[in-house]
Amino acid sequence: YMLSSSVLSRPRPPAPQLLSTEAMRCGNAGTLRWSPDGTLLALGASNGAVVCWNIAQQTPAWQIAPPGQKVTSLAWSPDGSLLVVAFRDNRIVGWNVHTRMQTFQWEKLPAMPRMLSISTERRIGMASGEKRLLFGFSDEPDPSMVLPGQLLLAWSPARVELATLSERRETSLAIWQK
Repeated sequence: YMLSSSVLSRPRPPAPQLLSTEAMRCGNAGTLRWSPDGTLLALGASNGAVVCWNIAQQTPAWQIAPPGQKVTSLAWSPDGSLLVVAFRDNRIVGWNVHTRMQTFQWEKLPAMPRMLSISTERRIGMASGEKRLLFGFSDEPDPSMVLPGQLLLAWSPARVELATLSERRETSLAIWQK
């Protein structure tokens, strides 16, 4: 169809700023996330590397994880102080954003983590291909709670409320409230 001259003469958006990822390739959908305050951008790669950029300075703030297993998901805590990353080898690792130190690691999980989300209470949730969700806090050696659900999960940023895909029907969402 023909575009009118008014459409063709609209101002174009400014050119984007580019951040070099060098040889990194995004691991999965859900492996590129802004921090809650919008100052940091984390990318998890298919080679297992995790890098966090300071957008104001347009430079990597820090290389969080060296290359290894593919990153399957990452999530920021609502207050931006914790970054949690899931890897293909059934492992979840968390870092304190302020100190840039690893704070916990859950290994040998029963399934590969596909999606992560963190509640306002800092409870970490993990969805996988199994019909159950795993939950725990970063000071626990392993996940300590299980709920039915699958593939998807998202904590509310304002309340202790969780949405997940129903474990019985893939056409229904389950909303868990405290």
